[in-house]
Amino acid sequence: MTIVALMKESESSLLLAADSQFTSEDIRTIHSKLRQVSNQPIAWSSAGNPSIGLDEFGRWLETYDFSGKDWCSFAEDAIGQLNKLNGAQRERTKLSGAEWNKNFAADVLIAGWLAGKMGAYALSEDGRFHDALKYGFEAVGTGGSYAKIALYTARVCMGDQDTVNTFKIAMRVVAKHVQDCFLPIEAWRLKKDTIEPAFTLATELKDEDLGEKS
Repeated sequence: MTIVALMKESESSLLLAADSQFTSEDIRTIHSKLRQVSNQPIAWSSAGNPSIGLDEFGRWLETYDFSGKDWCSFAEDAIGQLNKLNGAQRERTKLSGAEWNKNFAADVLIAGWLAGKMGAYALSEDGRFHDALKYGFEAVGTGGSYAKIALYTARVCMGDQDTVNTFKIAMRVVAKHVQDCFLPIEAWRLKKDTIEPAFTLATELKDEDLGEKS
């Protein structure tokens, strides 16, 4: 699993972040887990099985017709597709005789602009989905609930105005202290017309990690 989190930075920008470590047969490698839909100001990341949440779901997004869609209708289609992909993995696991593990499936957090409106949805491996902007912050993966606790604690200490640094603190705490979540953390800033790097939290704490907005 991993940690993927989203925060509403302002009325015109979102922050989407994920850890960058993949583990296969106890070997860890570092690769970005953030993805952007071609020709759309929409980005996503996934916790759990990257073959489903990043690769297969990504191929579906690249062929999806966004014309005439709003966030609600798109989310219905997206959870339907993720359910198909996760369901197929459940069937393969059943046929193999292996015991099911939720890490075999994928959760997805997707955000950006659609039909000119900011939006974000959390899509769960159990078939549920919800508006990820309802409370201004959402996280999925092993560290999801811990990230929420860390964020609320950071907000108490630093105040609600220091959005970027409270987000950095929450992500760093989870990546360093929660099982199966690892540094480095990569974050993108999503705007109506652009998606750009926001910050990276490396394996060693640096002053700039908690400095001015980048």
